[in-house]
Amino acid sequence: MKVWSRVVMAAAGIAFALSAGAAYALTTAVPSAPRNLKATAQDQQVVLSWSAPSTGAPFDFYQVITSPADVPKIITSSTSATVTNLTNGTSYSFAVRAHNAQGYGPAARITATPHVIPPSAPQNLAAVPGPNAGDITVSWTPPASSGSSNIARYNITVNPGGIKDTTNASTTTYVASNLSDSITYAFTVSATNTRGATGKAAIVYAPLPSGATIGLQPTAGGLTTSITVTGQFFLKNENLTLYWDDATHPVVTLVTDENGAFTKVVKPRAGDKPKVHKLCANVQPKPCASFTLQGPPTPTPSTSPSAGESPTPGTSPTGNPQASGARPGGGINGLDIITRPPFVFLPIIGILGLLGVLAYWALAGRRRPMAPTSATVVHRATRPDYTAPFPGTPRPAAIPPPVAPVYPALPVQAPPPVEPHQPPQPPVQPPGTPYQPPQPPPPAVQPPGTPYQPPQPPPPASPPPGTGQPPVQWPTAPPRPAPTPPPGAAPPPPTWPAAPDEPPDLPEPSD
Repeated sequence: MKVWSRVVMAAAGIAFALSAGAAYALTTAVPSAPRNLKATAQDQQVVLSWSAPSTGAPFDFYQVITSPADVPKIITSSTSATVTNLTNGTSYSFAVRAHNAQGYGPAARITATPHVIPPSAPQNLAAVPGPNAGDITVSWTPPASSGSSNIARYNITVNPGGIKDTTNASTTTYVASNLSDSITYAFTVSATNTRGATGKAAIVYAPLPSGATIGLQPTAGGLTTSITVTGQFFLKNENLTLYWDDATHPVVTLVTDENGAFTKVVKPRAGDKPKVHKLCANVQPKPCASFTLQGPPTPTPSTSPSAGESPTPGTSPTGNPQASGARPGGGINGLDIITRPPFVFLPIIGILGLLGVLAYWALAGRRRPMAPTSATVVHRATRPDYTAPFPGTPRPAAIPPPVAPVYPALPVQAPPPVEPHQPPQPPVQPPGTPYQPPQPPPPAVQPPGTPYQPPQPPPPASPPPGTGQPPVQWPTAPPRPAPTPPPGAAPPPPTWPAAPDEPPDLPEPSD
């Protein structure tokens, strides 16, 4: 028991030592490099972000080192840092490393170049005529983002004419004057922030080129039909796209000429069903033209006049109406129908049939009635021979009766002879010897120290086998038990049977 307890204690000590060593190794290792380091360049600054190292926890802090070395180091306990006071347009290298009780781990590195961020484009740009004749008022809302600084001004251009103008940051409308009513103008508006960065411009047209049109030639055909599309009164040098039915089915992209016109050959879109489709332009005022797409021609079966048909002759206005079967009143009666072929033969057939029936009746009435004759019908019922075979079928051969098997006789054995029962004979004494009565067997000698056991009478003798049933033995009263001698007393002497008074008759030698 002591041995096992020592073994268990030794194993527990080894396990504790291993766990302590592993914990010490984990806590004493320096951190690994930070993960997922990212840099976002902004105006004169860069924003860094990262994830904690995978090993070496717990961490005391992170150190950010910027190169060129004129930028001071940053110590932070978070996983992000902003490096400021940078020069726009200069590329900087940044190294980030973690620190724990064992020191600094390896650093993760990244580069970035700070720059000025321009604002986004103005929103909700619109242009409407007015307030005076030849004037167009343009309006907008501030950009969603002002960039790296606040909005300083808005820049407006008007084409054609090359007009350029500006407004302050608080003004979001502009009125262009002395414009021609027959020309469509394009207005662009952009924003500039206090850092001098200008964002993208928004564009609007005014007044809308309402006279732009599209023409198709031909206006109907199948899927393989070439369609010539002509457009006019668009803006000059304007980019536009033609599409079938909706903007998700574009056909071609083109640029108008100096007069705002174009010519292009297109075909119907594959897979369209036969019906009226529209070809439209995607620029204002989005004019459209209709084209009827036709399906494949359906073959028309040729018809030929039947052999029985014949042209119907015209009726003469001076003809006799009675000759044509028409009544003077213009109607047709039943007599007119049955007097024309083929119905004219029906009355004739009916009359002939009626005459035939009358003739048969007249001839049958003159015949004498015949006396009835008697006849005897003998019906002989015979039983068919079911054993007779069908015609053409051979009669099967007779099956012989089964033969009983003959088995050999077994020899008869005679029973063994039964010998009569012979009672036991007394021993024969030699002649001339005095009579000696039979002596009982000597008593059994009992070993010393055992209790006294009186002698038991011998069991009755069984007859020899084959001598028949033994005589019936009637039960007798059990013998009285002999008195038990006291302990240590000698056994009583045996009791011998008395000798007979007279000796038995013995056979004589002469007999």
